[in-house]
Amino acid sequence: MQLFMIINTILEFAAIIFIFYFILGNDFSVTPVKIISSAALFITQLVLQTVSISLFKIPIMNIFSIFIILTLIFKESILYKLCWLAICTLSEGILSYIFSNILYIFYNYLYNSISLKTLLIYSDRILFIIFIIFSFCMYKSRNTRKYIIKKIQKPNYCFIIFSCFISYILLGLSEVLFYKNLDQIPKYIIVFLIFILIIILLITLLAFLTVQYHNATLTQKNKINQKYIEMEQVYYTQFKQKNDDLRAFRHDFNSHVFILQKLANDEQWEQLKTYLQKLCEVHINNYYISTGNLIADAIINNLYNSLDKDTLFKTSGYFNSECFVENFDICTILSNLANNALDALSKKDIPEKKEVYIDIESSVNRISILMKNTSVNYEKNIINNVKTTKNDTKNHGLGLANIKKTAGKYHGFIKTTYKNYMFYTYVVLNKPIR
Repeated sequence: MQLFMIINTILEFAAIIFIFYFILGNDFSVTPVKIISSAALFITQLVLQTVSISLFKIPIMNIFSIFIILTLIFKESILYKLCWLAICTLSEGILSYIFSNILYIFYNYLYNSISLKTLLIYSDRILFIIFIIFSFCMYKSRNTRKYIIKKIQKPNYCFIIFSCFISYILLGLSEVLFYKNLDQIPKYIIVFLIFILIIILLITLLAFLTVQYHNATLTQKNKINQKYIEMEQVYYTQFKQKNDDLRAFRHDFNSHVFILQKLANDEQWEQLKTYLQKLCEVHINNYYISTGNLIADAIINNLYNSLDKDTLFKTSGYFNSECFVENFDICTILSNLANNALDALSKKDIPEKKEVYIDIESSVNRISILMKNTSVNYEKNIINNVKTTKNDTKNHGLGLANIKKTAGKYHGFIKTTYKNYMFYTYVVLNKPIR
């Protein structure tokens, strides 16, 4: 029994930590002191578990030690950890209760006797292993889920904790009644009613979390959609302005040629040079980047106009006329790439020579976008986990996560690399097979 409970304790700790990292997207905040403290607490819990079973034949609860270890090794607030630990514990308790009771009734009916403690130990072990495997499967989308989960407000956490507390009390009462030697029919009716109440509370809690999640998701999509509309407005405004400037330049073209010819004939070289410089400035102001996609043109031209004059800017490539990527998704990818580039170029620690380069390769079945921009120096061990440096971390830091999510929609990927003060973001999109 002692060995079984120790294995269950280890699995429970592992399952909760895996859920917090892989599913909830929490980042570790480990230091040598925190690691030693967590390890000491975990060993102490195992020793206490062994002593309790040896002396009293009853296992002690792990939840307090788990909460302290979560507080030590993970970031986020205590209220956040308490809330999600309560949800994890309640979920495990309800699933274990259902699973073990079904087996208990089944085996009791067939064999008339079974060790309930052994049954509970095995059912818990199976559930913990399922949680660990499920956590691994949810790893790829952890970053996107992390930022959306963070948008749940603190008062809502209090409501969730209270709901979990009430549900756990009812669950314990139901379990006590189930194994009490009472009249069978009244006992089962009471247990059934309590269990129905627990299910109602759980459904309410699940619906609440679902609404919160979708509300955060819709808010995020609404921001991107608003950006999409703004880019359209910018596109048409810029296009009209460039068109008006070009028409004005063409209107005066013959006059400019006449003046240039006159200055050349009179050998007024300094005046000719000054006049040519002014004409070049007019040409630069009328410079317009075209990629074959309205939204891409708006974002890239807006990026170009936002750069300092000393920044070297180059683009190459076009979108295929039969582009399979929705404009909304192009807006998501390019606007985030552009914002990240502008943010990187605004840093003080970058070289004086600033560069931005965008390359687009498009075919009927595949699109690749490369953004290369001058950046601060990154260490190799953090290049694939770049964090936002902006103060508003709740509204920023989603850039690469949003790009990754959009790339996944088209069975593609995003890759980031760094070399010699240049940050490379490579996005590949594939045409979905229908």
